[in-house]
Amino acid sequence: MPISLTSRGRDIFESVEVRDPSGQRRAVLGPLSSSTTMAEVRARALSQLRLPEQVDWNLRCECTGRLLNDQQRLDNLTVDDHTQVTLTLQPDASLG
Repeated sequence: MPISLTSRGRDIFESVEVRDPSGQRRAVLGPLSSSTTMAEVRARALSQLRLPEQVDWNLRCECTGRLLNDQQRLDNLTVDDHTQVTLTLQPDASLG
């Protein structure tokens, strides 16, 4: 479920777009502060998409392939003033 972030300056992200794997549904969150954490982004996306909360969902950065922790903020994802960042919401594989 890719999430696209569009930046409108240093402190505000205009939108965060979340899509389900099939591309049939999407949720647009925003505007969001640059200090918004991944836990907050995930909670809002799960609520709008009505995904099961009992599943442990992770966020993964598409540009690095790394899983993001709950405390990471939106402003930590922007590199070199890029205005878009894509994340993937995925169920935890519980591999360790």
